[in-house]
Amino acid sequence: MAGGNKQYFTEILELVRAIVVGNVARVPIMTGLSLVTIDRWDVIVFALQLLFGKANADVPGVDLGLLGWMGALFLMIGVALHLWLAMHASRLKNAEAVTNFFANYRTLSQPEFQGQLKALFGMGNVSSAAARNVLAHPDNQNGAFDYFRVCHPYVRADGNWLALHSKWHVLLYRLGNLFALLILFNFFLCVVAAVAEFGQAGLLGSGNRRGAVVAALALANLVGLFILKQDLSRRGHAMTLLKMRP
Repeated sequence: MAGGNKQYFTEILELVRAIVVGNVARVPIMTGLSLVTIDRWDVIVFALQLLFGKANADVPGVDLGLLGWMGALFLMIGVALHLWLAMHASRLKNAEAVTNFFANYRTLSQPEFQGQLKALFGMGNVSSAAARNVLAHPDNQNGAFDYFRVCHPYVRADGNWLALHSKWHVLLYRLGNLFALLILFNFFLCVVAAVAEFGQAGLLGSGNRRGAVVAALALANLVGLFILKQDLSRRGHAMTLLKMRP
């Protein structure tokens, strides 16, 4: 347990060190800490008085002064800058890993290939044959794979390229778009009805909660439309990807 606590404490110190001195974010962070320390010097004095047992220690106020608020602003800027730099570094590292994967995927074994798809792109349950066909595109490897990442549940390997999983894919895509238009029309009807009811209570009848019910139906339509459009987008990407056959 003691060893675990020591390791945990070391990790915390490393995190603090990385935040404070690890990048340019240390400038606003150290500035902010300095300003807050100056503004709340009475708190430090109070703590020292208590530490050395002074009976009549001066109790500090609770409000931040101008320097304190400026320090808090610098601290927030510094932390935000540090987080942005960390995200940027992560993106660069991931981009390097993706480039290396695209260049060397042919040398990977089946488990390694599947593992890289999962680790780099979050793609599980993917046909390796289909993925390798896409990566072998002679003219637009990145573009083809971007489409494949979105629509891979709807396609399968077919020779040196891909085919749609279902023979009903195109029909379902068209019917889905028609249904989406109907949902959108119903959403607008619900919005108009809800506005009318809230503007003149009792206009729709059926009690004083009718407007809230219609507004809830409008929201449900909007959520359903969003989910349906996501599926239609994936199906559309699959149809576009097939047209990229080399």
